[in-house]
Amino acid sequence: MPVADILHRGFLYTLVGISAWGIFSMGTVHMDTLRRGRGAGEHHALALQETDNSHDREQAEREVALAEAASHALSAKRS
Repeated sequence: MPVADILHRGFLYTLVGISAWGIFSMGTVHMDTLRRGRGAGEHHALALQETDNSHDREQAEREVALAEAASHALSAKRS
């Protein structure tokens, strides 16, 4: 077998190996990115839920304060 043929085959096998490694690496990175994205999404959802809960509590406290103020205003008006 001529030397050029051996070199050519070696070069092509090297290119095929690099391509296969690249495709495997792309898949691995893609799956890792999806996994991290799911984790960040869950963390973000929990943070939003905590914010909503604290906002709901503050809103309820404001409503109670306004209702008490209205009640006091009505009782003061009647007196």
